[in-house]
Amino acid sequence: MKDLGLAGCLATSEPIPVWPRESASRPVVLYLDRSGSMRGFLDPSYPTRESTDYRSVIDGLVVGLAPREAYGFGKALSTASATLGVLGNRGFYSDNDTRLEDALALIARDSAHTMSHVVVGDGRRGSPDVANGQFIRMRDLAARWAEGGGMFIAAASLAPFKAIKDDPAGCRDPGAEARPTCPLYAFAFVAPGDETRLAAVLARVFQHLFTWPLPAAPPADLALVVEQQPRQDITVERRWAQAGDGTPIVRVRGPAATNRPLGAQLAVRDTSTPAGRAAAAAMRGQQLRLGIVSRTLAADAEGREWTPVQGRGAHVRPVDGRPPGLEFITRGKDAPRYIYRVELTPVGSPTWLEEFDAADARDAVRTFGLGKLFDGFRERALDRPHPAGRIYIVAQ
Repeated sequence: MKDLGLAGCLATSEPIPVWPRESASRPVVLYLDRSGSMRGFLDPSYPTRESTDYRSVIDGLVVGLAPREAYGFGKALSTASATLGVLGNRGFYSDNDTRLEDALALIARDSAHTMSHVVVGDGRRGSPDVANGQFIRMRDLAARWAEGGGMFIAAASLAPFKAIKDDPAGCRDPGAEARPTCPLYAFAFVAPGDETRLAAVLARVFQHLFTWPLPAAPPADLALVVEQQPRQDITVERRWAQAGDGTPIVRVRGPAATNRPLGAQLAVRDTSTPAGRAAAAAMRGQQLRLGIVSRTLAADAEGREWTPVQGRGAHVRPVDGRPPGLEFITRGKDAPRYIYRVELTPVGSPTWLEEFDAADARDAVRTFGLGKLFDGFRERALDRPHPAGRIYIVAQ
């Protein structure tokens, strides 16, 4: 009981914003690339049962978001009907240009963040300079949007695609695949209060997600997944206690000292609610850094600073990987006790970027210039790090 009381007193830290359980429904505006290269996603032979099929994506967005307005951007910006019958028709995609900048300019006018805006397209342009320029412009707008209290989301899938003959900008047949695919994206500028709903819908419709900022998983939903349990030499009590804000406090101990580590990872447990789905998908989609600090579990430790864990002597140690992991050791039942704070911090880059970002403008499938979009988030992650998940561990 004494350890429980001490842990409750010492497991205190600055609060971190979490995904809200309830989400306001703001009006949504949908913007679709209506250039001719998009017709390759609408080959009649593709079954709509496939989740990444473009018609399935459009249907998921229309049903899940109920857009108030829709626009097509090609040679110019034009209004459209937000229905599958219009947006899933190959005839809608007939322009010979992709002026994404026009959609971004219209979004920028919503400086008060009164609506959420979702841009859908393949991200491809006719020249490397124009491709880089569109993502730099999107990056700047996304930074302003996030600084104003909103959220930016990039969602991506590899969707069934048939190359369009003589199209200079769209994906081309890579030659090796029996059924080629092409990247399909949604870039969302989300109004404050609507983050959970938008992220949950996009996570359901697309394979990958990236959000900035990345809110923390609700404390009760972040679970420690332990390998090789049970073990006689080391015990992990994953639900030993909770901090005052609901953050889990885990207990790790053993009857005698052992240097044989026990591995574990942090994962979102609840994926049945919109907040759980959003948190799980967003955490999978962003590269995370694991930070560990400690204090002695003692009555006089409350006024002391947390000390970064260094070297291999600690009871709780980071393990490199994607996602990063932990490993535990024990010094035995009579050893001094410590409390560790473990935090996952986003680094501002998607886990899926290498699969989608082209190093060369001649890449047949991947998207040239996409990496430019995330440069600003990486800088902000260094300047203003914020945890996206936290647990405490009492170990001895």
